[in-house]
Amino acid sequence: MELTQEKFDVLNERISILENQIISNEKFSQTRRLDESQAISQVGSWSWDVRNGDIQWSDMMFKLLGLEPNEEIPTYELALKHVHNDDKDIYERTLSKAMNTRDKYYLENRVLRKDNTVIHVISRGVCICNEENEITRMVGTVQDVTLIKQLLDSNKQLEQFAHILSHDFKTPIRNIICFIGLIKKKALNNLTKDGKQHLLYIDIAARKLNALVNDILDYSKLNSSKLELTEISTKELIDSVIFDLDIVLSEKKGKITLGHLPEFIYADDIKLRQLFQNLISNAIKYTAKDIQPEIKIYCEEKVDKVIIYISDNGIGLSNEFSDKVFESYVRIKTQKSYSGIGMGLSICKRIVEMHSGDIGCFSNKETGSTFYFSIPK
Repeated sequence: MELTQEKFDVLNERISILENQIISNEKFSQTRRLDESQAISQVGSWSWDVRNGDIQWSDMMFKLLGLEPNEEIPTYELALKHVHNDDKDIYERTLSKAMNTRDKYYLENRVLRKDNTVIHVISRGVCICNEENEITRMVGTVQDVTLIKQLLDSNKQLEQFAHILSHDFKTPIRNIICFIGLIKKKALNNLTKDGKQHLLYIDIAARKLNALVNDILDYSKLNSSKLELTEISTKELIDSVIFDLDIVLSEKKGKITLGHLPEFIYADDIKLRQLFQNLISNAIKYTAKDIQPEIKIYCEEKVDKVIIYISDNGIGLSNEFSDKVFESYVRIKTQKSYSGIGMGLSICKRIVEMHSGDIGCFSNKETGSTFYFSIPK
C-alpha cells in the first residue's frame, strides 16, 4: 500500500488521539486509586490557590461532610459551616495563625454533617510560599477519627473500671483471708478431715483471687501512668530488690550473683523496680523443691542500649513457650503447682515496652531459664 502524505497525516492524527486517551485513562486510574485510598483511611484532601481563590476538594472531603461529590461548590465558608459551633472560634484562629506565620497547623475538632450527625476529625494544613515568602497555595487533609476516639475512650473507661473494681475487691478479700487464718489458728482441730480439706481449698482460692486483684490493679496503673525517667544507680536498685526478697530467698537458701552491670540506667524508678522484682521472684519461685536457687544478673552494653540478663537454674520451659509466657493469664503447666495467675510476666513486658525496649527468654528443662530485657541508653 502506497503511503501518501494524506494517509500519513491521518495516521498521525489517530496516534495523537490514542496518546490522549492513554494519558486520560492513566489520570483517571491515578484519581481512582487516590479516592480508594482516601476512602479506606477516611481522609479527605483539599487544595486552595490563594492567588485566584480556586478551591479543590477530593470526593472523600465531600463525603466527610455528608455531601455527594461536587454536590456544592467547595468554599471556605462551606467548610466553616460544617465545623461544630463550639469549635468554630478555635478553627478560625488556628487557620489565621498558620497563614500569618506561614506555618503548618494541626487541629482536633468536630464536624457537623449534613444529616446533623457529629464526627471527630483531625484537620491538618500547610502553607506553600514563593521566594518572596508570599502564600501561593494551601493544602491539607481532614481525617475522620471518630472510631479511634471511641476506642480510646472505651479503653480509658475500662482502665478506670479495673482500678475501681480492684480497690473495692481488696478489702473483702483481705477479710476472708484474715478469718480463714483465725479459723486455722483457733478452730482447725474442731473440723473434720473433709472440713479441713475444704478450708484449704477456700484458703488457696482466696489467695489466688487476691493475687489476681493485685495484678489487675498493677496492670491498670501501668496503662494509665506516664513514665518518670530519672538516672538510677543499677546496683543500688537491684540490692534494694534483693533485700525486699530476703525472706523468700532465705527460705529456699537461694543465692544471687551480680556480674557486670551498668553504673546507671535512665528509666522510671518505680516501674524498673517492679520489673526486677517480678523477674527475680520468678527465678526464686520456679525451682524444684530440692534445688537451691542460683540466680545470676549481668548485662551486655550496646552502643544504643543496655541488655540485662537474669539467669536461673529453675525448672525451665520449652522454647515453644518462650513468647507465650509474656501474654496475660498464661501459665505453663508443670508437674508441680506454683502460686500465681500469669500476670507477672505480662506486666514485665508492658513495663519494658513503655521504655521502648524488648523482652524475651531462652530456656530448657536441664539448665533453667534466662530472661532478658533491653533499655535504651
